[in-house]
Amino acid sequence: MRENILMISHNTHTFFINDIKYASNIFKRVVVICPYNGEVEKSIKELDNVEILYYYNNNILKYVFLSLYKILEKKKIYELCDSIKNKAFSIEYIKRFLFFIAFEKLVKIKFKKLKLSYDESASWIFYSAWYYATAYAVSELKLKYKFAKTVTLAHSFEIDPIKNKYINVLFRKQYHNNLDRVCFISYNVYNSFKENIAKPLGLSLNNTEVRYLGTKKIFNGISHFSKDGCLRIVSCSNMIPIKRVDLIFMTLDDIRDIPIEWVHFGDGSEMNYIRDMVKNKKNHNLTVKLTGSIDNAEIHKYYISNNVDIFINVSKSEGIPVSIMEAMSYGIPIIATDVGGNSEIVNNDFGILISSNPTIKEIKESILELINLSDEEKRHMQKNALSFFEMNLNSDILRRNFFTMIQNI
Repeated sequence: MRENILMISHNTHTFFINDIKYASNIFKRVVVICPYNGEVEKSIKELDNVEILYYYNNNILKYVFLSLYKILEKKKIYELCDSIKNKAFSIEYIKRFLFFIAFEKLVKIKFKKLKLSYDESASWIFYSAWYYATAYAVSELKLKYKFAKTVTLAHSFEIDPIKNKYINVLFRKQYHNNLDRVCFISYNVYNSFKENIAKPLGLSLNNTEVRYLGTKKIFNGISHFSKDGCLRIVSCSNMIPIKRVDLIFMTLDDIRDIPIEWVHFGDGSEMNYIRDMVKNKKNHNLTVKLTGSIDNAEIHKYYISNNVDIFINVSKSEGIPVSIMEAMSYGIPIIATDVGGNSEIVNNDFGILISSNPTIKEIKESILELINLSDEEKRHMQKNALSFFEMNLNSDILRRNFFTMIQNI
């Protein structure tokens, strides 16, 4: 049984912050390498066995310069040649390549501060939050601390060619087989990996499995449906093209015979574009609130403090969206596109799965179908959403089991 864990992430996504807390309940010592974030600082304040080795994103360039000499290493040259062979070599590829080797250097420098002996590494798990640069970094770290075990999560970004065109390069062949466990967040992500990455690259599947992340319900209670004739819809995502937030707006702008309140949580490159669309809306019955970036806890608080009739997600690509699971945990019916792992967590008992590339008409019909249900049918959907969440997606159960499992590999 391993007593200590090193946790590494190149960002501070909500799931990673929660994982720090879960790990602290299982492991004797938790060391975290991640960018500085006030929410992380606040979350670990009372966790005596957690130590954070922060870095700052604007200092990554320093680690690029510190690791430039590594380009002459045999495996780095092999990687560059492989990218040329696969026609992936480009300016963007070079930026990512440098990020990988910089992150490798950053992790080694940070971890060296712990002054562990080689033998002491037998009590450690090296955990990567992403099947990307952090997974590469822990696989390289293991070359020095050979008695440690390495584990990584794998999300949709790392294996989806829509989100990441470099899925078959960037050291993938070099680090995959050096990982003791690769845990995919959904069966859809896993199947995509097998077909698009493992098969063409000849990677082993012996170290792979599916482990749902789930999510944490922060507050007790549920979100009740509206009874005043107003339709209240919530969406939550980055405002980027792949999320198709504009399609949500265009659909709601086309439903003009009932009052609608739409709240979108999230910010991104399309914020000004969506704002301009809202300014020019044709539906006088539509009220829109674009919150921009907001603390995750505030979203949970909104669900128990306000009526919400439908949560909607029309993304082009997904893993298993935390935003959908969070809405379900408060009994909110879901409308979501049949992409990624959405079909694994959305069914007719508490929502509607629409086509992967829906029209305004299809989305509109799905919305009207849900709001035309009787009060009894709506309450039934609420209960089904809550039940499905508790049985399949409650991270308090899933992540406890996950960290107990990796403690014993």
